[in-house]
Amino acid sequence: MGSMTPEEHALSYIESQGELTDAEAGRLFDALKPLPSREFLVGSWDGGCFETGHPGCKALIETKWAGKDFRGVDDVDPIMTFDDKGGTVLE
Repeated sequence: MGSMTPEEHALSYIESQGELTDAEAGRLFDALKPLPSREFLVGSWDGGCFETGHPGCKALIETKWAGKDFRGVDDVDPIMTFDDKGGTVLE
């Protein structure tokens, strides 16, 4: 991963939309710091995936997955998609 932190490395893949092997994705995930708390997740999160060739990524793109909305640590809408006008819809 060079001189970049694991977080910087992950962001560079997100920004470049580059491809990762399953092994690279696993090493990157394992190197990331844990979240500071469960409450950190509360809010709306944009969706995306690391392209590893897994069919799940293609399915997320085809369904126009927008992300997740955490209303609380135990209350989440895991599948929000984009509608034809670019708004989000709960599935």
